[in-house]
Amino acid sequence: MQTTKFCTIALISTAAAIFAGCDSSEQSVNNIEATKAFIVTASSQLQDYGPQGLFEAVQPGWHSATPPTYPESLMVDFMTPQKVKFIGLLQQDGLPARAPKSLRIEASSDGKTWTEVGGSDDACVPNKPDGWVKIDLAKPITTQYMKIVIFSSCGDTPLLTLRGLRVG
Repeated sequence: MQTTKFCTIALISTAAAIFAGCDSSEQSVNNIEATKAFIVTASSQLQDYGPQGLFEAVQPGWHSATPPTYPESLMVDFMTPQKVKFIGLLQQDGLPARAPKSLRIEASSDGKTWTEVGGSDDACVPNKPDGWVKIDLAKPITTQYMKIVIFSSCGDTPLLTLRGLRVG
């Protein structure tokens, strides 16, 4: 069953919590204030496995409806414009075949008109020592809305999951 749930995440600790495990150069690009709320929505989700814990990298993370109907997407509304240079994705522990493989990153100032700002054809192999996949944008942007459009998983056809999301 496909349903869309709107989940609000309020950050109540330091901005470093979003970037737990990042090196200091990645932390320095973050300007998302810890006291601001933002909204994460998903195009679909399986049962109660919504996107609400993605920025805290809480298990089990987001699960799309099963089977996924591609393209699937995650959208972040930062509530105010934020500077973004990269996104980070964390696979569900022990289940890398469920992670996003092919994806496009889009930005919007109004949540209606979208511009492609980056992406990856193969985000299956973590490229950071802490297990995260870092995807740099083509150039730094300032945006209020960011969408991650996912076209395929890393091999597990009935499930698409993601444990964590970083934006910096």
